[in-house]
Amino acid sequence: MRHPVRRAVAACAAVTLLAAGCSGEDDPPPIRIGLLTALSGTQQAPGSDIRQGFLLYLETHDNVLGGREVELVTADEGENAQSSTPAAERLVERDDVDVLAGTISSGASGGVAAVATREKIPFVGANGRPKIEDTTWVWHTSFLTEDFGASLGRYMAEEIDGPVYVMGQDFVGAYEGMRGFLRAFRESGGVLANPSGEPTLTPMATVDYRTYLDGIPATGAKAVYGWYVAKQGVDFLKQYPTSAAASLPLYGSGATEGTKALPAIGAAALGVRSAFHYAPNLDNPANRAFVAAWDAKYPGVVPSGLAVSAYDAGAVLDRAIAAAGPDAGPAEINKAIGELGKIDSPRGEWEFGPRTHTPVQKWYLREVRRDGRSLSNAVIQDLVTLGS
Repeated sequence: MRHPVRRAVAACAAVTLLAAGCSGEDDPPPIRIGLLTALSGTQQAPGSDIRQGFLLYLETHDNVLGGREVELVTADEGENAQSSTPAAERLVERDDVDVLAGTISSGASGGVAAVATREKIPFVGANGRPKIEDTTWVWHTSFLTEDFGASLGRYMAEEIDGPVYVMGQDFVGAYEGMRGFLRAFRESGGVLANPSGEPTLTPMATVDYRTYLDGIPATGAKAVYGWYVAKQGVDFLKQYPTSAAASLPLYGSGATEGTKALPAIGAAALGVRSAFHYAPNLDNPANRAFVAAWDAKYPGVVPSGLAVSAYDAGAVLDRAIAAAGPDAGPAEINKAIGELGKIDSPRGEWEFGPRTHTPVQKWYLREVRRDGRSLSNAVIQDLVTLGS
């Protein structure tokens, strides 16, 4: 159970604070936010996008959300629910946060969602997650993980003249993404080139993917769809151009060639296509403002979709806290999130779906291209609007 509310003490608590000082007696109490992200392990690099995107929103809004100063406590989510659950419990019980936010791993998000639901505290996630039954206290500004694949499945079935070889990492996020792809792909008449009729799963410990890639041309495949993230994604993409499959068009999940990974992949990523809900070259006022603020804070670093989702988590809380009122607690803030309506975002306008509490949003087809000296995912065309 949560500790009793400690508003008087909280304003000067010895935790990770962004607030400049203690609030006056007539000021609304500060809002305490627990931000979980990967501070270590295999997801540390993309996890930094979550932290940077959320912090950017706070910094560009004077560390105030909804008229209340923010006290931010950051915790390491670890690799899965076994590590994220106790981390979330400490934030709620020891640090008495009003809101939970963040998470990079779809597996870790499940543990945080369970804590939020049990303790009746809103959780505003910033990356993909699987479907869950009870979303009362759970919101995600990103997507359902299966949307990664579903957004591209129909396109590839219609555009690729022949069977497609599908492969990915042997972990829960890839299962979700490939399941979404297969459903949309098969419903649109697509045929797999995989001899088994199912995607090829590569162990997480795989270092050399050429053993798998070199056998693909013999299947008659006309294109490849790969679902890889983090270091595995870098290794997969760097090896693809030197494999026997190099002549086949390569499509990714959007996470496969994520912005954080592009400098490490280098020219091997050029021409790879993917589906995602964001690209830095989207031409709208919110994105222009976001990119300018990002460039000022992180010069020479291309902003990612993860950073945008975390930035939008800040925007959601900003509006919801303001709507809930100066003395609102978790229940009032959670109710206000459900009543927000349209969110003006760098990715384009979106709103929470009433069933999944994930965005109803447009997905884009992107291609890795050179942007000056850097590599960037550039939007080629709109794909589909997903969400419910």
